[in-house]
Amino acid sequence: MPAIGGDEKDAILRLQEIKGNVLVSTWNRVSRDDVLHSFDCRPDVIHIGAPVSGQLISSKLGKDAAWLRRELRNVAELALERGYRVTVGFEDASRADPDFMLPLARTLVEAGVDRIRFADTLGIMTPSAVYDALSRFDLPVGIHAHNDLGMAVANSLAACQAGAVSVDATLFGIGERAGNCNLRAFVETADSAFDTGIRAKRLSGLEREAAALIWKNVTEKEKKCERSPPS
Repeated sequence: MPAIGGDEKDAILRLQEIKGNVLVSTWNRVSRDDVLHSFDCRPDVIHIGAPVSGQLISSKLGKDAAWLRRELRNVAELALERGYRVTVGFEDASRADPDFMLPLARTLVEAGVDRIRFADTLGIMTPSAVYDALSRFDLPVGIHAHNDLGMAVANSLAACQAGAVSVDATLFGIGERAGNCNLRAFVETADSAFDTGIRAKRLSGLEREAAALIWKNVTEKEKKCERSPPS
């Protein structure tokens, strides 16, 4: 999130230097200033996260649906006009009104947005509900599943069966609260139905490297605490 500034921007620029053939995306609120900060980092993709349920539009943004529709279009077009690939994340999509959410998605894609991300932000959905919800989208859509009910992998698979073109997944399923879709579990399960293009065996080595880095960071923090005098 470049709007944080400082080390955050430096880290994104460093990722750009070492990324190889992967794409680097920045996360932004529905804010012109956020997107301007992203321009400083020269990402491959500018992602804009927007609450789409009535509850979150009101409680998180303090706005109404008309404001969100207008501002989201304006912020997305700001990035599109600069030649960036833009994706938009629909936060709390699982509780949103389809009659509001689907026309908004079509408007954004018609404006040039590459993809809409459907987020089950509270982790309340089941595979059948995910399938039904994403089947309504007649445009490029991805899934961002949370694991509160232990079904992030199953929900992500159901989304793909409904036509999703992307899945948000993390090593070990690390994420907010109970976590997100576990990348290795998803790949190993999905391979029996379709080709993800990812070799599950290679993920084992990646997980070992990530675990070593996490453990190193934990032990360094513990040592730092041991050296710090009590307050």
